[in-house]
Amino acid sequence: NAIVKGNISNEALEARGVDVTSRAGPHIVVRCLQDSLPALFDAPDVDAVLAPGLCQLLLDSSVVDIRVSGLRTLTPPPFKGKTGKGVVVGIVDTGVDFDHPDFRTTGSTRIVGYWDQTSEYPAKSPHTQSSLIGLDYGVEWTPSDILNPSPSYPWPQSNDLDGHGTHVAGIAAGNGRSQLGCFDGNVGYVGVAPEADLCVVKVPISRRNLALETAIEDGVNYVFQKARALHKPAVVNLSLGTNRGAHDGTSPLDFYLNYLTEPGIDIQRAPGDSARIIVAAAGNDAYSRRHASFDKVAGTRLEFEVPNYTQRPGAVDHVDLQGWFSASDSFEVWVVTPYDLRYGPVHCSRGGSGATWTTPNGEISVCSGSCTQSSLIPAELLISLGHSDQGVGTTPAPGPWALEITPLPPIFVSGRLDIYVMEQDLGPTTESVPTVTWTNADSSRTVLSPASADSVIAVGAHTTKKCWYYDLSNTNQQCDSANPSVIGDIAAYSSRGPRLDGVLKPDLTAPGAAIVACASQSATYDPRYLVHGNNEYVVQGGTSEAAPHVAGAAALLLAEPGLGGTWPSIVKGRLRGSARHDAFTGGFPNPRWGYGKLDIAATLAPVLSARVLKPSKGESDTTGRVVSLKAIMGTGSADSVVFHLSKTGCPEFASPIRLGVTRGVAANSTAEFTYIFPESLAASQARLRATAYGVPAFVGATPSTVQALSDTFQIVRNTVTGVSLENVAVPARFTLGQNTPNPFNPVTSIQFEIAKPGPAAVRIFSVNGRLVRVLVERPFTPGQYRVRWDGRDERGRPVASGVYVLEATSGGERLVRKITALK
Repeated sequence: NAIVKGNISNEALEARGVDVTSRAGPHIVVRCLQDSLPALFDAPDVDAVLAPGLCQLLLDSSVVDIRVSGLRTLTPPPFKGKTGKGVVVGIVDTGVDFDHPDFRTTGSTRIVGYWDQTSEYPAKSPHTQSSLIGLDYGVEWTPSDILNPSPSYPWPQSNDLDGHGTHVAGIAAGNGRSQLGCFDGNVGYVGVAPEADLCVVKVPISRRNLALETAIEDGVNYVFQKARALHKPAVVNLSLGTNRGAHDGTSPLDFYLNYLTEPGIDIQRAPGDSARIIVAAAGNDAYSRRHASFDKVAGTRLEFEVPNYTQRPGAVDHVDLQGWFSASDSFEVWVVTPYDLRYGPVHCSRGGSGATWTTPNGEISVCSGSCTQSSLIPAELLISLGHSDQGVGTTPAPGPWALEITPLPPIFVSGRLDIYVMEQDLGPTTESVPTVTWTNADSSRTVLSPASADSVIAVGAHTTKKCWYYDLSNTNQQCDSANPSVIGDIAAYSSRGPRLDGVLKPDLTAPGAAIVACASQSATYDPRYLVHGNNEYVVQGGTSEAAPHVAGAAALLLAEPGLGGTWPSIVKGRLRGSARHDAFTGGFPNPRWGYGKLDIAATLAPVLSARVLKPSKGESDTTGRVVSLKAIMGTGSADSVVFHLSKTGCPEFASPIRLGVTRGVAANSTAEFTYIFPESLAASQARLRATAYGVPAFVGATPSTVQALSDTFQIVRNTVTGVSLENVAVPARFTLGQNTPNPFNPVTSIQFEIAKPGPAAVRIFSVNGRLVRVLVERPFTPGQYRVRWDGRDERGRPVASGVYVLEATSGGERLVRKITALK
């Protein structure tokens, strides 16, 4: 087994005694006798001949953690099992290395469309190439272009020069065809949905790793339009985010993505369209110190640090802070510079106000309320440092800055201000961007947009790996020092929720630390992060790597029969409801983990379905007699089925009463439970509810559940064991007579007298206090009554011989007698 790199043809290789087993462009997998190697070394158009080494299968420990490896065969081609075939996975990012073998099949490409927004060639725009509405800029690469590139098109520029998008795409949908570094033909690192189609958008990325929101919006639109033309469902992965917006799901980007996935016309989803799902990284802002909060009881000063940087003549060095507060609140803000110069106050309220100062420490601009004409419910505070180069001193001075905040009573209801480092651009383009941070930072409420959107599935990151080997001998190890979390715990940087309006985010977590996936041949990497010393796979980490695990999971779900048109809320519900819980996640849901860790095996498990067979509509059952309650399982097996009764007959199933449970019910089989309705449950309009609990996917997992309601039926009183009125005369006091006969077999009669109107009950207990039977429990008018007991318990089973306690209660009084049953 060997790997040939070069442009040599299959025929030329076979003429030298070399068999080609698979090929992806210049990457050729071959088998040959050792004697054929010299001729191979000397062949023209051969750049290298490589010996395959050892490698682990799949996406390393992360795919094991999300429990997808057991759902398909491990080695292609072809895969068998759950692969995402028939679904489009969209990657809106830095592009991908479209020549990477993991994005190809034999003789073809898995990329159905590649839109490079950074290039200009009008004859190749998506509008011109594919008649896509409005997308008339950039260059679109069709599958034919990718397989047969023309020198007149800007191929090198369109490739992934950063590597971020290639890595993300490999996690979501890489097929592991790259054999470099692998032994004996085994595959490398296979993504979650290895047979899904890929649709890629390369967006312009600045030196600050930022992309315009409009570019992202157009990119998502492109993916959905391409998927519609192919009549396939689509999942778009967005491993990017911004602090711009109110962090409550109402930012312009959030709004647009919600709009794009809702039913409508034109580019929106129309009824009958295939599914449109968006998955986004929650963000890496838990420890970035880019968020601070003010609380009226926690102090009145927020401090932030502007780091040292080299000012840029003729450019705009600036820092923008954006805060959000209740429209009902009112307060004053002072800005304090590193030289302790104070500027203000600015009155902050819904009404709006603002001021600008040119100071020795830089230009300062503060506005509140309507400074951006926002129609959002929360009010906005915007503080800008810089944004003008009209002379020396207009750029923000390095050092400690502060905001001093004074509440203005009596209007200070919420008492909270959340403020973010929204944007910063400091220093020349040849330097790394300095980071502005809050001294008293708050890691909560740090989920970015678009993960904060209602329809978007927000993904946090947890840790499944800390270290890896970067040489073939497995002797040199590199560890992830940026993430101090232990394996199994949340990644330290993973953004926390909730949203500012209290809505839970993130939705769930997935592996994000030290993830091995595809590397771009056009990107530059630290050699210590290239796995096993090859250039095909690289280690990267962040919620950017967590999100594509969930995007791949969504693709697997949409590939299931009947689910290709599923709404985002349904997909989100399936992922949330099947998430795994353990000692790290704690109680759920919570703002760190959402609903828990991604568990694809549980997500794809058959959905439980059930219906109640008996009692049937209009049925009449009698108290004191054995009745059979039945529910039939449809899809899925139930670990248990619990029966409840409601006496109201309402669909809302008010005041449920637990009757009992049946365990171990297989799919398409009946759960049956026998019961005797006591006198207290007599009702003219009753309903039965059967709650089926699925078999847990693993020990400690939360089982899936489904509920089924019966139609209304009657429970009428049994005249044999029911209560009868013996005398309407008002007794002098509450009394309980001795039962007759006593001992008894099989039925005994009990007389009691009610002196005052109100609730009363007669019950049978064992001598150790266990309830055996409720004979009667209802409101009574004064009089003498008699009730009979047939020697059976609440479930209709005959009681054993022995002594029992007869209890009667009325008006706060309690009377007891001994009663003896003989069999």
